[in-house]
This record gives sequence, C-alpha cells and structure tokens, in this order.
Amino acid sequence: MTLKLQKIGGFGVDLFPAWIDAEDRLFLYPHTAGTLLRSQLLPLGQDALTGLGLPSDPTAMLASNYGKDWRIPDEGWSFDWPRARREFAAFLALMPGASAPKTEVQE
Repeated sequence: MTLKLQKIGGFGVDLFPAWIDAEDRLFLYPHTAGTLLRSQLLPLGQDALTGLGLPSDPTAMLASNYGKDWRIPDEGWSFDWPRARREFAAFLALMPGASAPKTEVQE
C-alpha cells in the first residue's frame, strides 16, 4: 500500500495513496481518514532549508499522523495500525491482495 524509494537528494521518500473526496476531505493512507481538508494540504508550501514540498498546514498533518501531542517526544509511541485498518477498511477491500482489517499490531 506504500512505496519506499531509495534516497533522493539525501532524503528517504515514502509514497502513500492519497485522495480528496467530493466534500474536499483529505484521505492519506494510513493516517488521515477524512479528518483534514484540501486547504490543509494544498497549495503545498516549500521548506526553506530543503526545498521539499510541505502541506499548507503542516501542524494539522503532524497531529493527524502522530496525535495532538506530536510536539512532545514519546519514546513509546507506535502507530495505531488497528485504527488505520478500521478507518480504511473500504479502501483496503478494493486493493488487490489486501487482507481484511486485523486487530493485532503489524508494523
């Protein structure tokens, strides 16, 4: 469901399926299931140091992925794969070879 590319310009690049629905809600597998709007992603900004594209509201994107306390370091943090599987169950069901949502943690 994701594609990891070799380093590009010294940066690791992961590609994730993403789409915007008719109500302008953003879906970015596996962490944003309609909780952000098109305007929080687009137009992309540019990071001054790296030149890489950034969401127009990077704080909202980070909170969507890592939780509202994303600014506080948490060595025990892990991605909530069971929640992602539930929220994206309809999407996963359409993907060839994708299995049904599972409840155990798989990373």
